[in-house]
Amino acid sequence: MRPSAAQRLFFILPLGAQENRSRFVGSLKKKFAEQEVESLQQRTTIMSKAGTPYSECLVAVDASTGAVLACIDLRTPCALTGTHPHGVPQDDPHGCYLLNVVVREDVRGQGLGRGIMLTAMARAVRLWGATGMYTHVEADNEVAFGLYHSCGFLEHSNDCRYEAASKLGQTVLLVAPASAVAAAAAA
Repeated sequence: MRPSAAQRLFFILPLGAQENRSRFVGSLKKKFAEQEVESLQQRTTIMSKAGTPYSECLVAVDASTGAVLACIDLRTPCALTGTHPHGVPQDDPHGCYLLNVVVREDVRGQGLGRGIMLTAMARAVRLWGATGMYTHVEADNEVAFGLYHSCGFLEHSNDCRYEAASKLGQTVLLVAPASAVAAAAAA
């Protein structure tokens, strides 16, 4: 039997929480996952006045088992919702923000992260007319940096208006132009 959409959502967020198995940590992770599922359901069902969702979540599912393998969230551009998505510079009304890229631990290294990123980027360009994609990455996360760079992301400009935003708590703001989608997919 294939899990329902709500059941799939419940399994999305614990994907990254597989390292520590202690009971206390497990309990906290379960509570966090429950809260995140509720938040995700709210974010993806609330529509703007124009009828566009403020956020979408793409999920990669194993066709034979129905198991969730990877997921990514996308925040819709301001030009479509009238609300500027957190993480996108204020002067870019057509920017889309990508976040929460998660790949199940036992299937990492097989291209699922890159595949779901490129799918999300292409969707944002095709459906929403996004001209740029943005994301934050922890400055010391070399694996994530490699993934984002393989999808056409570069560090955001050093314009002083964005300097504080691009280095929040050891994070770096990255940007990929819409043209990066085709170039990264061809690479």
